[in-house]
Amino acid sequence: MYTQRLLDTLAQDDSEVRRRLADQSRKTTVLRVNEKALTRRYTMMQEIEASLRKENSKMKNEVVAMETAVTERLGYLQRYKVWWCHRELHRLYATLQLVYREWWTIIRSPPVSLHR
Repeated sequence: MYTQRLLDTLAQDDSEVRRRLADQSRKTTVLRVNEKALTRRYTMMQEIEASLRKENSKMKNEVVAMETAVTERLGYLQRYKVWWCHRELHRLYATLQLVYREWWTIIRSPPVSLHR
């Protein structure tokens, strides 16, 4: 097929060969220009991708830091809750002891005579 095409081209007159050569040259130039444009676009897309990956990594690190901070805060609040409940129970127990002692003192005291 390639040989037949070459023989056909050689059989044509000089002006037809020049016209086909100019046409092929234009097509080659267009393809080279398109290749350069695509190369620039590809390079630009690679830079954008690298930038987005960097930003994504930064956001992932921020999320991990936030999760750590929230976990620490929840732990602190849980410990505070336990401490507060223990303190309140201790306070209630102390009040109950005081009331019980007063009650016990009243009960154990000798009866007051109303007659003299």
